[in-house]
Amino acid sequence: MNKQTKIDDILMQMISPKLEEIGDRFSKGEGLNNEDINTLLLKSQFNHINHLDKKLDEVTADVSTLKLEFVGLKSEFSSLKYEVKTEISELKVEIGSLKTDLVGLRTDVNILKGDVVIIKADISSLKIGISDLKIDIANIKTDIQTAINKNMQWSIGLIAFIVTALKVIDTVWHR
Repeated sequence: MNKQTKIDDILMQMISPKLEEIGDRFSKGEGLNNEDINTLLLKSQFNHINHLDKKLDEVTADVSTLKLEFVGLKSEFSSLKYEVKTEISELKVEIGSLKTDLVGLRTDVNILKGDVVIIKADISSLKIGISDLKIDIANIKTDIQTAINKNMQWSIGLIAFIVTALKVIDTVWHR
């Protein structure tokens, strides 16, 4: 995601000379006009967006990792399901050969019922785990949005403070 586009390059080429001019004028003690302030704000927001793109890349990588882990769990579950099916098939064969022994058959049926209960409990646990994972992802999204909002508020506040401070310095300087 964090790939600079031609538009980004063109934008930076367009404002770079202006930024240098602003820096030269500011270092000479000259004041900033609205256009200068807007240019500085544009550069600041451009840097801020690039920073957010990097953070988004990190979050995307984390989500991809979670997806891979989930695929692994799904594979393990499929393997377990196959093993359970295999065990059930083996039990059926065993039950067929033990039909003459009614007591042995009842014992095997009870064991099979217990296995089904355990499988249902495992499936319920997996469903709960998936629900928890969905909640965690929703919480992560909320946390990211909150962080972005706070970051924007702090950035705008800091820019306003800097502009005010520069204006005060400019006013004091030119008295």
